[in-house]
Amino acid sequence: MMEAAAKTIFSAGLEAVKPGNLLHHALELQKCAGEDGETVLDLVTAVPSIDGAPAHLRINPRRTLWLLGFGKAVLPMATHLHALLCTEIPNIKGHLNVPAGTAIPADMDNVQIVACGANNLPDDGSVAATDQLLQTMHAIHPEDAVVLLISGGGSALLVRPSTGITLPDYAATVKALANNGADIHELNCVRKHMSDVKGGRLARALPTGSRVLALVVSDVVGDDLSTIACGPTVPDDTTFADAWAVIERFQLQELLPVSVVAHMRKGLCGEEPDSPGSDDACFRSRCIAHVLIGTNATALDACQHTAEKFEQYAVIRLPAPITGFVSDVAQHLVSQIPSWTQRTKYACVLAGGETVVKVNGAGRGGRNQELAMHVARHLHLQNTSSPSSSSSSSPRVVFLSGGTDGQDGPTPAAGAVADTHSWEGGQAQGLEPDKLLQNNDSHAFWSQLDQGQHLLTPGLTGTNVMDIIVLIVAPQECTRDT
Repeated sequence: MMEAAAKTIFSAGLEAVKPGNLLHHALELQKCAGEDGETVLDLVTAVPSIDGAPAHLRINPRRTLWLLGFGKAVLPMATHLHALLCTEIPNIKGHLNVPAGTAIPADMDNVQIVACGANNLPDDGSVAATDQLLQTMHAIHPEDAVVLLISGGGSALLVRPSTGITLPDYAATVKALANNGADIHELNCVRKHMSDVKGGRLARALPTGSRVLALVVSDVVGDDLSTIACGPTVPDDTTFADAWAVIERFQLQELLPVSVVAHMRKGLCGEEPDSPGSDDACFRSRCIAHVLIGTNATALDACQHTAEKFEQYAVIRLPAPITGFVSDVAQHLVSQIPSWTQRTKYACVLAGGETVVKVNGAGRGGRNQELAMHVARHLHLQNTSSPSSSSSSSPRVVFLSGGTDGQDGPTPAAGAVADTHSWEGGQAQGLEPDKLLQNNDSHAFWSQLDQGQHLLTPGLTGTNVMDIIVLIVAPQECTRDT
C-alpha cells in the first residue's frame, strides 16, 4: 500500500538520525603518546568542524572529562559517548538538560540528568536545570576536556531570562511571536535578547582556556549554528535593534509584557549589552570546535535510499527546504502533483524542512498534522472540480508529513498521512473538517479519522532534524493502490 510505503520511508529517515548511529559514524577514539610519555586519548571526528579545520579533542585520562548538553538528542548521544569512553577515562562528570518525560538511565552516576521543558515549552524546571548547568561549568578546570552536546529542542531546555524578565513574560513573548507566524530565525533573534545564556552568552561561562568539542544535531533550515538551540556557544551578530524590528514587524510592541518591552528599550539605548559577536574576547580565549554530525539531509539520504528499493517508484528529491505557512505550502505541493505524475511508475517526492502555523483557534495539533490536513483539503477540492480523478476507491495520492522528534506540537503524534479520500472520509464520519481546521484542531481530526490509523506515532525519538515529507502519486496507467 502507498501509505505503508510512505511510513516505511519515513521510518528509515528516523533510524538514520538516531544519535547512536550518528556518533558511530562520526567519532573515533584513538590512543597516542603525550609529551610526558603517558598515554593520552584523541577523540577524532570523521567530518571537519564548521570552520573547515580537522576536529579532535585531546583527552588526558587522568583529568576529568565533562559531558554537557541540552536538547532532544543529547541523552542518547551522551549514553553512546559514556559507553565509548568510560573504560578509558575513570572520571567522567557532567550535566544534561533533556525533555520532560525522558527515561533517565541509571548507569551515569556522575552525570546529572534533568528532565524539563514539557511539551517543548520552557518551564520553571528549565530555569532550575540551566542554573545547575552553570554551576557545573564553574567546576571545569582548563586542563579538563569538555564534550558539549547540542541538538534541536535546546531552546526550551536552556533557559535563563535576562534580569527583570520573568519566565511567564519570556514565554508569553515567544508564544505571541509563534502564534503570529514568526519563523525560527525571527523567534531566536528575540529570544537571544531576552536571555543570559543564548546568543553566545553561554560561552562566557566556560573557564578561560577551555578546550571544547561541540557535537551538534541540526534542527534548522540551513544548519546555521547561531540558530540551533539559539546558538549559545557561537558568536551572534544580531542586535537589540534587530530584535525590536521583529517585534514591530508583527505589530506586537503594545501587546508584549511590560518587562520585555522595557528590557528591549534599554538594549536599544545601549543600557543592556548586545550578544557577544565574532570579535568578542570570550571566543578568542576558549577553543570551541563545533561539528555538525546530523542534519535533515542525513535523514533524507536514508529516505531516498529506501524509496529507491521500491522498483515501481521514481524518486524525486526536492532541492529546496519546505518552509512557509502550512496553508501556502499545501496549496503549492498539490498544484505540483500533475508535473510529478509518471506514466507507468509511482512518483515518490521527498522533501524536508519546517513549516509555520498561523494560530487562530484553540484546538490542539502541530505543523505536520495541520499541513497534512491542508493537503487533504486541497486534494478534496481538486477531486470536486474533477470528479473523474476521484472515481477510484483507492487513493491516487498519499502525503506524509512527520517531525523527526516524534512530537508534533503538544500531541503524542509526530504527524499524519493524508490521501485523496481523507477529507471526505472525515465528513462521512461527521468530523466537520472545515471547522476543525479553522480551530487549529488537526489532532482531533487525525485521531478520530479511521480510529487514528493515519497518525504517525513513533514516540519520542531522541533526535530532531526538522520534518520529513513523503508524497507518493500513483501512475497515470494505474488506479490500483499498491
